[in-house]
Amino acid sequence: MQILKEYHTLKQKDIENLSTATREEFEQYVDFFSQNDYKHIPAIIKLPKMNETLARQLGIVNDNFLLKDGFTHFRFSRKSEYDQALRSEEVKAIYDIIPSAKAALVDTIHKNFNLYWADTLNADKVNILIFNKDVLGNYIVTAKKVNKGDLNKREYIQVGEGVAPSITRP
Repeated sequence: MQILKEYHTLKQKDIENLSTATREEFEQYVDFFSQNDYKHIPAIIKLPKMNETLARQLGIVNDNFLLKDGFTHFRFSRKSEYDQALRSEEVKAIYDIIPSAKAALVDTIHKNFNLYWADTLNADKVNILIFNKDVLGNYIVTAKKVNKGDLNKREYIQVGEGVAPSITRP
């Protein structure tokens, strides 16, 4: 997809032998993150791949990474100031959201794409995973919570159909 802008740069030597984090490892990193214990979180975490159908619809070859800096960017204390904080269980859900998503929103202003899923405690909110492309063709992930109505903004183009867990775009 031509619309995607390159943002961050990973060094090939830092990711070439990096294996995808297991669910247990990822949940442990989230627990450390929730306790503001960043010294036990690796600098780069390789996340599961997006399902092949959605990746093909987006026109991407995907490897997804969460940087320690990404964790600090969407930490609860910071994002709660903006009413955008994800709860610990929502951050843990990222591990399953990425490979199960069937739709994405391409943001034509920020030139990235997002996966989204329902906030189970607040029907007016939606959790968003933001994927920023790096120069190696990988995607750096960050997250936030938005009002459901924000999904209707004109800058978003939906790619694919549906999303898991199920949510309908307002």
